[in-house]
Amino acid sequence: KQAEERGVELEQLLHTAEERNHELEEQLHLSKEWCTEIESKAKELSEEASELKTKLEDSLAKVMELETALSTSSQTERVLEESLNAEKEKTASFEEIANNSTERQLELQSLVDILQFNAKEVQDKFAVLELDL
Repeated sequence: KQAEERGVELEQLLHTAEERNHELEEQLHLSKEWCTEIESKAKELSEEASELKTKLEDSLAKVMELETALSTSSQTERVLEESLNAEKEKTASFEEIANNSTERQLELQSLVDILQFNAKEVQDKFAVLELDL
């Protein structure tokens, strides 16, 4: 009788073990599916990361190009600014020369006026002398 009871217990344990084994197999199958999905997602993420890395490298290259262009532009701006300042100095110098020339022209005009006045006086005196003769 004890052997029978023990046999029944063992059959129940075997049945429980088989059920548990079946559950574990299902869990193993689900775990394998999850692993496959996770591996697939990891592969997608790796590809996206690679694309992003490429885009980042391209962007960095463009930034470096822009920095170079900006530096060149700044240098060009400095050269143009120096040229502009030189032109301003030349213009100021020309304005000074023009002002001096205008002043000189006025002085010369005064001298011409004086000479014309003196010439008129000399003509008048000659006219008087001619009459006296």
